[in-house]
Amino acid sequence: MNKANQMVVEIDFTIADVKRFSLKERFDAINYFQSDEKVLRTFTTVSSHVKEGGLWIFQYWNRAAVLKLGLQQRHKVVEDGDSRIIRLSDPILERGHSRCRINFHLIVLRGRRLVDEFQEYHVMRFFSLKSIESLLKRASFESMGSFRPFQVGVKANDNDWSVVTVARKAGGHCKLADKEGDGVD
Repeated sequence: MNKANQMVVEIDFTIADVKRFSLKERFDAINYFQSDEKVLRTFTTVSSHVKEGGLWIFQYWNRAAVLKLGLQQRHKVVEDGDSRIIRLSDPILERGHSRCRINFHLIVLRGRRLVDEFQEYHVMRFFSLKSIESLLKRASFESMGSFRPFQVGVKANDNDWSVVTVARKAGGHCKLADKEGDGVD
């Protein structure tokens, strides 16, 4: 948020629990959510803030791909001049809960000097496409399709780790075209 405040663009932020937030306005679209065991409450809360016929576009991990492709230790290095951030990630699968805990070890260097070092973890939930559709229906949404991220109209499959679902709030109508040109209602 600090970076956004330093920019010329004016952005209003609201910090709230995504499972329980309540705003006095409605939106044409809400495009982000972070999930947990209270996913249905999250979907219902989002539904209460989307206009009839409005869209909700969100991204999540695909259960089929996570289980098929498996989790791996990874590392990432980001450099800026003589500064480097090294991020090591070590995922632990919790198959029975459809989630994984990712332990991160971060190292910040300036030249060869250690500036900071810390650890954190994130719990990531993953979902089957079928369970997402069921949750959407229970929250008054209709799935318009599940796609590969950044590839509009290319339907997701069991090899796609990350999936973007487009959902329409009950009571309205709009149509998306898939890559083959067929409409997706």
